[in-house]
Amino acid sequence: IMRLNHLLPPFSNKLVRQAAMAAIDQKQIMQADIGNPKYYRTCAALFGCDTKYASAVGADDLIKADPEKSKALLKEAGYPEGFSATLWVMNASREYFPKPLKTAQFIKENLQQVNIDLNIEVFNWNEYLNKMHNGEHEIALIGWTGDYADPDNFLYTMLASENAKPGLAGNYSFYRSKDADQLLAQARQTTNMSFRRSLYRRLQETVNYDIPSIPLVHTMPVLAARLSVKGYTPHMTGIESLEKVSLEID
Repeated sequence: IMRLNHLLPPFSNKLVRQAAMAAIDQKQIMQADIGNPKYYRTCAALFGCDTKYASAVGADDLIKADPEKSKALLKEAGYPEGFSATLWVMNASREYFPKPLKTAQFIKENLQQVNIDLNIEVFNWNEYLNKMHNGEHEIALIGWTGDYADPDNFLYTMLASENAKPGLAGNYSFYRSKDADQLLAQARQTTNMSFRRSLYRRLQETVNYDIPSIPLVHTMPVLAARLSVKGYTPHMTGIESLEKVSLEID
């Protein structure tokens, strides 16, 4: 995910965030083997994922660059000549960014085409997290691996105002929205799964309009096992129970 810090101009301007998203060609990310394009704000395998959004807009339109649209949005935002900013990236690969510097360079090249000039800064992992927790970044690349299979673990972590406090942030975009907070709170308070599903879809509609951050890629973990391994069922979080796993020996 490309986190745009709402505490700092020009990324406090929604039109600028929309322009940045329109400038990035996720098809090229896929072709460069950096990752797989991500259409959604949460895991597509989870309930409440707004798959209708991709269907309605068109998946290809969500991931291809539109430089002319981006330039028009920048002009409307008051930046007809573009601007300069700093993009942070970690110095070591993560499972969601196997080639972090290559991803950063790719984004820099895309945004240069719409006159957004990025300076790339690389940090070691611990320093990177500390600085991001404090909201010192303008733009930074960082992802999220779920701890349990529920949309709340993705959406509340990354979007709730409560998680946008400098020094403690998990909402690294420092996105604050009363509408989003209300939907997140309602979804936490109900046990009606149908209602929760509708709340999360409404939440993602709000977020797709606000563009608090830019989804880039999702991981496709590779798992391998011998045919003699029985009872192993992969889990989307990567944390599986081995209680029923056995090994057949000929």
